[in-house]
Amino acid sequence: MWSDLDTNLEIFSSQVTSSSQVLLNKQWYLQDLISYNTAAYPEIPEGVGPFRATWVDSNLEYEIVIVLEDKAWRCTNVGLEHLQLEEKTISLLRNLD
Repeated sequence: MWSDLDTNLEIFSSQVTSSSQVLLNKQWYLQDLISYNTAAYPEIPEGVGPFRATWVDSNLEYEIVIVLEDKAWRCTNVGLEHLQLEEKTISLLRNLD
């Protein structure tokens, strides 16, 4: 059985990385680091890699937005584009400077 520490890991790889484990209330997510397309395994995001893989709580009722310099992406594929969360998050961070 995996510990909570194990489920907090992130893997960066040039190839799609699968998980051999099935965890309660967790979903293995893959992200193409060039296009930022994200998919829940066994789906594979569009792109050629490199890839990022991590466990995500499958019962999320909130969205996580990752920001790196002037780029941002959401961690789920829920249809929230109309909220423009990426743009708003970048704007909020710029205001902190």
